[in-house]
Formats: sequence, C-alpha cells, structure tokens
Amino acid sequence: MGAWRGAAALALAASVAACDDGAIENRAEDARAEVAASASPSPAADAPVRPDWLTVEDDRRPGAWLAALDGGGDGISTGDAAFYAALLTRAGQHYHETPRMIANRVAQLHREVGALDGGVSIRRLLEDFDWRAGNDRNQTLGEVAQHYLVLRRQGESHDEAVLDIRAAYRASDD
Repeated sequence: MGAWRGAAALALAASVAACDDGAIENRAEDARAEVAASASPSPAADAPVRPDWLTVEDDRRPGAWLAALDGGGDGISTGDAAFYAALLTRAGQHYHETPRMIANRVAQLHREVGALDGGVSIRRLLEDFDWRAGNDRNQTLGEVAQHYLVLRRQGESHDEAVLDIRAAYRASDD
C-alpha cells in the first residue's frame, strides 16, 4: 500500500509541476472568491424589507412608499406617487438629505407625532417643512424634525411648532 501512495503522490506532483503557476493561482483565486460569495450573501438579497424604513438597497421608490404610508397602503395611484415624489424633490432642494432619507425622516416623524396626539399627515409635514432657511446654515431635515418633535412634546400644536421653527431658522418660501 505504501508504494501505491508514493506513486499517487508522484503523479500528483508531476501534474502540478506541469501546470502554469499563473493558472494555479487564478484557479485558487476563483475558488476563494466562490467560497467567499457563498459564505456572505448579498445584503440586498437577504435584507428584510422593513415597512417603516427605506434601506439603501431597497428598490421601493420613496414617493410611492410615502404615498402608500400616508394613504394606508391601499389603492395608491401613479398620480399619488408622482405627487409625493415631487414633494420629496422640492424638499431635496432645501435639505442636504437624499429623497430616500427625507422620506425616512418624515415617516419616522409622522409615527412619533402620531403617538403623541394622532399627528398630521405625511403630506402636510412635507408641505409645511417646504422652506429654505434664511440664515445660510447647512440645513438638514433631521435637525428641523428633531426641533419640531421637541416642540410638539412640549405641548405645541403642529401649526405652533411650524411657526416657531420657521422663526428660529428665519425661513423663507423661495
């Protein structure tokens, strides 16, 4: 049996020696890549779809997603989705976040304010936060939303909080 093992080892060594080193390395790299790919699936394939948040890998359009959230998820028309997409585009001119992040922030704010007093619609939040800060500050919707939420938690109505925020940021409608 020892002779047989020796012969097999010699045959294996001879076949490896006859191969091009580059080909061996390429096959080894291909095998490593295949193992790595099977060990770590793509984030988009395995990431659960969260009904309350749009992830970077999410293929849902922010405008359609917000329209569905605001309308309860039933019967959202293309016109509704386009309307919300236009609101997000306009908000993107005033804030530094992407439409996806603006949609997430507004949806989160809608949930949090809704827990306080029934809240206001997503549409109204987007429309009422559609202003440009007059103090040349780098404006983020996250900062404005947090300010608004603090005012609401202190007992201000939606309209009062919006007026206070506009005054604080010297807002203009252009």
